[in-house]
Amino acid sequence: MFTLSNPAHRQRFWRAYDNADQLLRPFRVKRTAAINRYVGSEYGERIRGKARKVLVNHTLTLVSTYSFMLAANRPQVNIATDKRDLAPFALRYETATNNLLEEVKAQETFRAVVEDALFGIGLARVAFAPGNVVEIPNPDLPAQPHPSMGLEAQFRYRAATHAMPHSILVDAGKPSFERISLDDTCFDLPAKQWENMRWIGWSYRVSLEDAMSDERFNPEVRKQLYSDSKYGENSGERASDISTQGGGMDHDDLEDMVTLMDVYLPKEGRWAILSKKQKDLAPLIESDFDGPEEGPFHRLSFFNVPDNIMPVSLAATLGPIVEAAEELRRKNTLDAINQKTILAYQGDGRDPENIVNAQHMQPVKVQNVQSVREMSFNGVNQGTAAAMVELESAFSRAAGNLDAMAGLGPQSATYGQDKLIKDSNNTIIQKMGDQVRTFAKLVVSGLGWMLWVDSTKHISGTHKFPGLDPMPMNWSPEEREGDFWQYNFQIEVDSMRYKTPEEKLSEVTNI
Repeated sequence: MFTLSNPAHRQRFWRAYDNADQLLRPFRVKRTAAINRYVGSEYGERIRGKARKVLVNHTLTLVSTYSFMLAANRPQVNIATDKRDLAPFALRYETATNNLLEEVKAQETFRAVVEDALFGIGLARVAFAPGNVVEIPNPDLPAQPHPSMGLEAQFRYRAATHAMPHSILVDAGKPSFERISLDDTCFDLPAKQWENMRWIGWSYRVSLEDAMSDERFNPEVRKQLYSDSKYGENSGERASDISTQGGGMDHDDLEDMVTLMDVYLPKEGRWAILSKKQKDLAPLIESDFDGPEEGPFHRLSFFNVPDNIMPVSLAATLGPIVEAAEELRRKNTLDAINQKTILAYQGDGRDPENIVNAQHMQPVKVQNVQSVREMSFNGVNQGTAAAMVELESAFSRAAGNLDAMAGLGPQSATYGQDKLIKDSNNTIIQKMGDQVRTFAKLVVSGLGWMLWVDSTKHISGTHKFPGLDPMPMNWSPEEREGDFWQYNFQIEVDSMRYKTPEEKLSEVTNI
């Protein structure tokens, strides 16, 4: 079995990691370039830099429109079961899972992952996060002897437990759903499908003090940790550096920090935590992965490429059109700003002075009308303007008729025709929506599994039956019926999509 505790295996892993990191670099560069177009020229330090002025931000319109249409709301989960006797508990489970989605702020995370997917690939991590401290019986406390074992056994028990706490505080963890960045993630890129990847690694920064005191870590390994810099890899390519134009310094760190990396090995069903910058160091922890069957990392992509893990980025693909249209707009704007009209004259200078100083419709006497002529320079070029309009129209078409989807103006002479146009645009949205729902199902299934195994989680909830008052549907660790695999998770088809009040009223009317 491949294990990162084995020095030879670990060395091979780091070679594979460095290779995949290099292969991902062009994708990271293009992603950052697309995000640069998204933020425009008036963002952070960029206004004082050399970024060219962006007059109309088409990429901002594209991303905001699609992300809102695909993830306007958090998903609503339906939990069903083939076992009739488990159906009542399935409803309680469903209510608790939907409440958990609200608790972990799933709506904001889904929206962020969808935005990431428009720039290439959206990544998320579903796992237990620190923070749920509970009191449990001390596992080291010896069992109390039976009275039949005699007084000596009783005395030994009392002596052993006199200075030992009868209960301890432990961090049981809490279910979490978080978006992670491609800049912090590396995976087995040569694999042709996400499901066939042999490893996935996610890097993050923690304080050195916290890492040194983490009792989960191997004591012999953690004492070898030392602080490191967050820079040194992918310099100048990280999207997080856009607002500050990089810098390459760690002046914002208030304490010594260290970069750790969670590594998940799907084939072996194992995971480990490594020091990313100390590659010769053994894992801080390595064990079997005791989590959802789908693993802790999930991917969302919209335009997959055959035999490749990395998908096509919609925002990056439309980048050349955006830049060309913006270049023509800047040119026409500059020509309009520099437009001027002058009076050219020949001979006596009093004639043009009289014309310039005259009031509107005032009769002006001149000696020679033919000696004075108005001349204009620069101004908007009609050919350039037509080319710009054509490029913007091509951008809208390539983006799936963005003007109609975003409601940027009437597309036809009547409301009925506009509605038909908008409905016909739903093909691409439906395709992308199917992938969002598939992604959401994996995430919700993972959160549902963590809720199932959590021995400390309590969630209050109610369910509204038609014609009845809301009924309590509380969730507690003591109540479990059946096994987790007996329940099937599904996402309501339109639960994440934005609906106008008119659409909601139309649905009720149709029903």
